[in-house]
Amino acid sequence: MQKRILFLLVVVTLFSCSIKKINFLQFEISELEQNGFSIYLDNNLIDLTNTYLNSDNILNVYKNKSSKKVEIIRKDKNTIFISLNDLLNQKKYNTTIDRIVINNIQIDSSKISKVKFELGAIKEIRLLTQNDYQGKEYDDLQQVKDIIGNGMLVINAFSLVE
Repeated sequence: MQKRILFLLVVVTLFSCSIKKINFLQFEISELEQNGFSIYLDNNLIDLTNTYLNSDNILNVYKNKSSKKVEIIRKDKNTIFISLNDLLNQKKYNTTIDRIVINNIQIDSSKISKVKFELGAIKEIRLLTQNDYQGKEYDDLQQVKDIIGNGMLVINAFSLVE
């Protein structure tokens, strides 16, 4: 009888600890996704690695270790998402964009069509060209020219201070 009660207490303790409320940190939750967790946004399975959410619109985030599931619940479930392709088509850039960097991570050209942003997720967008570095002390460095190429689009989808 005591063994059954002890077993029951252990099982209840394990299951009660398996669901945990966590902070919304896009990069850390993306790492969970890469480690086999499924990510749900308002009960819909999503690819968080290529989806950038507006952190101001996050109500709660729950991590369930036993089912390897993260549930993200938004305040406004009807916000619009814009694809990176649509964003590139909206903006008229007067140069070729050789690189796209989002949150300091270079995006492979094969993933451009999969990337999307929730309205309000983009905090800053900037096109860097060779002209931005002319006249600077490092404008003659070949690696700067190689990295920037004709143009590098830099998108920050997180606040600099969180």
